[in-house]
Amino acid sequence: MAVWRGVASAISAIFLLSPFPLIAAGPPVPFDAWSVNQGSITSSCPGGSSCQNTISDQGMMQRTLIDSSGQRYYQTIIYDQQKDGTQLTSESFVKGNSQEGGISTRQVLSIPGTTTINSVSVLNTGWASNSGAGSDIQIHQTLEDHSITKVGYIDSFTFESSQDANENVTGYYLDIRQEVTNSTLIGGDGVTTTGQDKHVFVTRKTSGNFVTSPGSASLPRSGGMGGMMDGSGPQGGTVSWRVGDEIQVIWIGQVCEGCQSGGMMGGGGGGGGMMSGGSSFSYQAYDNLSDSSAGIATRSISQTAPINWQTAPFGEQPKF
Repeated sequence: MAVWRGVASAISAIFLLSPFPLIAAGPPVPFDAWSVNQGSITSSCPGGSSCQNTISDQGMMQRTLIDSSGQRYYQTIIYDQQKDGTQLTSESFVKGNSQEGGISTRQVLSIPGTTTINSVSVLNTGWASNSGAGSDIQIHQTLEDHSITKVGYIDSFTFESSQDANENVTGYYLDIRQEVTNSTLIGGDGVTTTGQDKHVFVTRKTSGNFVTSPGSASLPRSGGMGGMMDGSGPQGGTVSWRVGDEIQVIWIGQVCEGCQSGGMMGGGGGGGGMMSGGSSFSYQAYDNLSDSSAGIATRSISQTAPINWQTAPFGEQPKF
C-alpha cells in the first residue's frame, strides 16, 4: 500500500500547481484519508465528526459520517489491485439528511510498466460544487513510454471545468504537454553522435470564470532573435483580453545537438541549413479566441524556454 499511497499523493499534488483555486468545494473531509492492508480498508474517524454503520469487505468500505453540525454523509471507498500492479481506487461522498442533490467523488488509476498511465478524475456536483449547484470537473492524466532504449515519451493532460445549474459551461482550463527525448542521435550525415535531442510542446487554453482579470501579452518580432537567414519570420505583436475571454498560449522548446553534425542547423562549415546558430530553438504564440484579431507569434534559436510567459492567467511557466 505504501507504493500506492505515494503514487496517489504525487498525482494529486499536480492539481496544486493549477493557477485556479476556483474549485474549492468538494468532500466534507479530505480525500485519501484511509489505508489498505491485503485488501482490507481502514480509516480513522475525522476530528469533529462521528462515524457509524461501517460496512467493510475485501476492497470496499462504506460508513456514515456525521459532521459537527449534524449533517450526515455516506462515504464509500473501493480499492482494487491487479496482479500486474494496476491499481484503481474510487472514493465518494453523498449527503444523507438533505434535499440537496449532488456527489463528491474521485477516481485514481495507476498502470505500471515500461509504458505507465496515471489518471486522477474529480467530480463535484450539486452541494459539492464551488457554487453549490451545477458541477466542477478536474481531470489529470499522464502517459510515459520508455519501451525503446534511450528514447522517452511523456504526454500529460489537465482539464478543469465548471458548469452552472443548467449545465452551461461557465469556464475551463486546459493544459497539454508532449515531450520526446533521445540521448543517442543520428546526424543528418548519417553519423551516430551523442548528446541531447529533446522536443517539448505545450498549449494552454482558458476561459470564463477562470479568466478573472483583463490582461495582455507581447512578443518581439523574430528578426534579431535568430530568425530565418533572410530575416523573415513571425513578427510578434500584442494580444489583449477581457475578463472571461477564451485565450490560448502555445510554446515549443527544442534542442538537437546531434543535428549539428549534418549541417541541419547550419552550425558551421558552410552547412547552409534552415537556421543558423546553436542547437536551441523556441517558438511562442498567443491568441484571443473570443475576438476576430489575429494572434501573435515569435521564435528564437538562442534559447529553449518561453520567450515571454504570462503567469496570469496561464499558470506557472513550463520548464524545458
